[in-house]
Amino acid sequence: NSGKQNRLCEIKRGTWHLMENSALKQFLFQYCTEFVNRRIENARLASESAQDAANMEGKSSAGDKYETGRAMAQLENEKALQQLAEANKLKSLLQKINPAIIQENASLGSVVLTDIAHFFIAISAGKVEVESQTFFVVAPDTPIGKAIIGLHKGDSFLFNNQSHTIREIL
Repeated sequence: NSGKQNRLCEIKRGTWHLMENSALKQFLFQYCTEFVNRRIENARLASESAQDAANMEGKSSAGDKYETGRAMAQLENEKALQQLAEANKLKSLLQKINPAIIQENASLGSVVLTDIAHFFIAISAGKVEVESQTFFVVAPDTPIGKAIIGLHKGDSFLFNNQSHTIREIL
């Protein structure tokens, strides 16, 4: 619905902001993409560093010290590879989101504006400020994500002993 998509979004307390709904979703989506890309790069660098350390340990040590150093470096490498795999899962989840689509119910890729807080359902990436408003970037499988998924504009849900009413789904 292009009229709904291009309408200026009401964020909080009746104030209007200049960012169009589609631009808001695109911004939040890009934030998540960059978040995941940083995690992938950090895990890749950590893995390479651990592998280099293991290789150097083999060249500079002998006996039990060599085995312990290599084992420690291998553990670090496995940890980094696990982080890389998890980051790649997040990237796969993001690839399921089309920021141009606006659903009637809250789902993966939805921006959900409530009377108390604002959420982007994508991955767990903390909070981000957009036009002086805070958005919580949450995964659908988190407790708050589970509370929101499937709801419609006007629905309410309880989270942390606070009742939220959905004002808009973008």
